[in-house]
Amino acid sequence: MKLQMGVRQYEIDDFVCTGSDKKGHSSVVSIRIPPEIEGRVSALLAERVFPYSTFSDFVRDAVYHRLDDLAVMKPQLKGSIHPIILLQNLRDQETEKGVWLETVERIGQRIKNMTIWEAKTFLGDQLEQMQKAPDTKARDWAIQELNKIAEKIPV
Repeated sequence: MKLQMGVRQYEIDDFVCTGSDKKGHSSVVSIRIPPEIEGRVSALLAERVFPYSTFSDFVRDAVYHRLDDLAVMKPQLKGSIHPIILLQNLRDQETEKGVWLETVERIGQRIKNMTIWEAKTFLGDQLEQMQKAPDTKARDWAIQELNKIAEKIPV
């Protein structure tokens, strides 16, 4: 029996419901979804129109076929970036810079009550740790700021 789904036709055997591969291997995955989607899937399952016995059957089939859809879309998107991804990248950068800013401020506050030797040692340790962090503009900015603080400590 052929079923029309968008531009694609499916056979009843195209529904992917098994919980493991041919060798019996599987992975457990847990997700959160909005209640509205859970309700829609539950209603669909209750109709017993499709060959899904469980919520997991539906999710497996949806993920399997969505991966196929994305594989078709991927070549069309090469070299372009979706505005949502750009926005997320900006948010991530702002969050990272905020974390580094807070780190620099805390280090600055902490060394105020230290002796010169303690402050220099502490700053050296912090700079060494920062160098091990992933190389980003925010990290480089934080290192520059700590170096400025270190320059203000008397010799």
